[in-house]
Amino acid sequence: LADICALARPGAMASGGTEDYVRRRHGQDNWGYAHPIIEQYTANTFGIIVYQEQVLGILKDLGDFPPSAINKIRGVIQYKLGEGAFNELFEEFIKGSSQNGLDRSEATNIWSHMVSSAGYSFNYAHSISYGKIAYWSQWLKVHHPAAFYTAALIKNGDGKDDIPRQQKLMREAKSKGIVIAPPNVGYSKETWTYVPGDSMWPDRIIAGFTQIKGIGEKTAQRIIEWRKAGEEKYGLDDFFPDWDDLNEIKGIGPKTIVTIKEFSESPDPFGLGTTAKVLEGLRQDFNNGVLLGVPNPTHNSSEIVGNGTPVVFMGITQKVKYYDAIEQLKKRSKEEISTE
Repeated sequence: LADICALARPGAMASGGTEDYVRRRHGQDNWGYAHPIIEQYTANTFGIIVYQEQVLGILKDLGDFPPSAINKIRGVIQYKLGEGAFNELFEEFIKGSSQNGLDRSEATNIWSHMVSSAGYSFNYAHSISYGKIAYWSQWLKVHHPAAFYTAALIKNGDGKDDIPRQQKLMREAKSKGIVIAPPNVGYSKETWTYVPGDSMWPDRIIAGFTQIKGIGEKTAQRIIEWRKAGEEKYGLDDFFPDWDDLNEIKGIGPKTIVTIKEFSESPDPFGLGTTAKVLEGLRQDFNNGVLLGVPNPTHNSSEIVGNGTPVVFMGITQKVKYYDAIEQLKKRSKEEISTE
């Protein structure tokens, strides 16, 4: 599991290390170690440089790097300073590895693998920790999906940058038959709540009061306290509050109640259908010949199986990390690419 986490990082993916690891693990590749020191550090990963500690160990023992140089490379990896910063110590590695029996060509080959794999690599502690958490999370997702998605939504947050992932979690939950319910004045708590299903109702995840824009933790607590007082006064079977009753709570006025009702009574309060509406509009434009010169989509994203068949699909870009994109282009291209 730790290896899988590390091999999913851009460094291993771009360098070809991930594909090599899979082939070697399944006995589909003939390979050997370039040097006994390489074997010492990569025997557990089939000769593939996967972890930061492997890179630093090889630099220390094979390249005869002093602690200061190793610390510099550690900083290059940690802060993702790129191949340029890594390559500043290339000649020092060539000189040091020559003392261990490697010629320039052999040393250059090892160096190129370290450079490409180390740029975005994990250390052992990260990979093991992430692997354990991933396994635990996946177990909960399979055996207790409603509880898993409730916890994930709480952890995810409700900020503007959190919305795309929040919507993805809700769509996944709905695909598993779990109802995502808007805030309910009679049942909601401060944040997301899991309500187990029964013979009449499926499992439900009910949004909390803080999922409503403008309602903070203190206001949510006042609503819960007000509801509890009403239940104690009238009894659970005779207390049926609605949103308009919240005007009894200090700090909640008519405008706030309108906002709450608009959100809670909306047919799509979480915007799960927004992307579908936008893409459906684009499909109509394709059908009506509005988008001339643009290739027609051949698949939607759920139909792409990754078997090498060329596809055309449309979507909405959420975010582009420019620096990461340039670094990936550098790894795939033999030409020098500037970030300018």
